[in-house]
Amino acid sequence: MANAYIHNSVLTDDQVQSIMRSYAGFAAPKDAAKAVGVSRQTTHSLYLKFSQSLHAAHRWEGPTQDAARQDIYRWMAGREIQAAYGLYLEGPDIEDYRLTRQGNMLSPEEYGPYVVARELRERWGKISEKAFVYHYALIQRTVDCRIGWMRFFGTDDISAPNVVMLAATQLCKGLEGKLRPQSPRASNLQT
Repeated sequence: MANAYIHNSVLTDDQVQSIMRSYAGFAAPKDAAKAVGVSRQTTHSLYLKFSQSLHAAHRWEGPTQDAARQDIYRWMAGREIQAAYGLYLEGPDIEDYRLTRQGNMLSPEEYGPYVVARELRERWGKISEKAFVYHYALIQRTVDCRIGWMRFFGTDDISAPNVVMLAATQLCKGLEGKLRPQSPRASNLQT
């Protein structure tokens, strides 16, 4: 039976949702494949599909009227991703980073991408620059969700367990909403 998320797929809704939760929770693709009972290739392709969905909503890829402005946005995104990948590969581990930054007034927007990228590396291992570019939207969107939950809970720890869990749930629900086509009746009600 086809699912409501992926066109021409034999996976069930439950399988896709489980893989989506794994992606949002930074589960390694091989672990997600094993848990759901699908091939690693299936999980990888779904992870890339989820990533593409997140990239489509990313701040650098919004539509603009001005072609020069769009080029500047692409350049800025490339520089940001390149710097983040350098830290991902060669940066200190998270505890050393926290000790180094202790006492410095950094906003979550400044340290969040680094911490989240390092968490991804701890779970997935080192990934290529090409794969990192694909999944950078996951890192950035996770940071955005976590910052919101940090403010809600009044904490300064972007890796607090409740912040991590709720941000992953929020991200998963957002992905689900983007991928699941709305029924014609629901879309008529929203317009």
